[in-house]
Amino acid sequence: MAADLSFGSVPPIYREIYDIVCPNQEQVDRDMFVNLLVKSSLPKITLMQIWDAVDNKTGFLSRTGLYKALALTALAQQGKAINDKLLESYSDSELPKPVLGDLSDLKSLSLRVRRNKNPNILGYTYQELLELDTVDVNLVPEKKGIILKHVEYEVTSQKYKTTVLRRYTDFVVFYDLLIQRYPYRLIPRLPPKKMNTSREFIEHRRKCLKRFVVLVVRHPVMADDRLLKFFLTFNGSDMHHKIKDHFRGMPDEFMTNDNSINSKDLVPMDTQLQLSNAKEHIRVLYRSVNVLKEIANRMVLRSTGYASDMLSLGKELRY
Repeated sequence: MAADLSFGSVPPIYREIYDIVCPNQEQVDRDMFVNLLVKSSLPKITLMQIWDAVDNKTGFLSRTGLYKALALTALAQQGKAINDKLLESYSDSELPKPVLGDLSDLKSLSLRVRRNKNPNILGYTYQELLELDTVDVNLVPEKKGIILKHVEYEVTSQKYKTTVLRRYTDFVVFYDLLIQRYPYRLIPRLPPKKMNTSREFIEHRRKCLKRFVVLVVRHPVMADDRLLKFFLTFNGSDMHHKIKDHFRGMPDEFMTNDNSINSKDLVPMDTQLQLSNAKEHIRVLYRSVNVLKEIANRMVLRSTGYASDMLSLGKELRY
């Protein structure tokens, strides 16, 4: 079994790389490790030798195992052989630093690999969610309309560098399309529409609309949807009709998801047996509840009759 790193001091770039590929302090899986070492531009056979030198036969690397791999990568880039003993010469000095190019794309790569491994865990930090987009919803001071006045909102997106005007009906259509697109997700609700023109109500609804848009633009999946981009960038007239026409017939998320191809494989093999057992348990429970109901009804009738008899007895004893 390969031994973890036990020589030399760790340079800051090692910790930076570990924090990128393992933001939750978990172990490094083989796929993430391979994608990381590809950035070193070393030959494939060299990468395999580095993996063999640090592989502990579990398919994962610990923090020190990753550090050792980075040190061996740096030595290989210097033209040296992959040998653990070379690291002993760094017992009193800092370990060599590998050249891995720009690390900015490594964060998105790490996120993509972790999400493919476990789609139920998105892997975003709070700061990363904030960076998805920043939007603002402000009230346009002057009401529009000749006879029936209506309120418009100015929606600004930092991500798309746009400012567009939206009516409440535009938000409603956008919300309905989101429900169709993501029927299995919790979509934040819109504030209700009321024929109320008071300043307090309008300001409260503005805040609610802003909260709605913020939750959508910072959702890890909806943030990249074409529907959201259209809502934040379309600057023409008749918005609520244009967005409906543009996204009419759009399939829901499941139909366009990679997991839908293998959805049948995700269903447990004993699902039918579990369903049959559950139905039988429900039938037994239903019968038991009905029996308890009948017993309770008879007890009520007996108690009512007993109370009536006691009342009659008391009246007779009075005379």
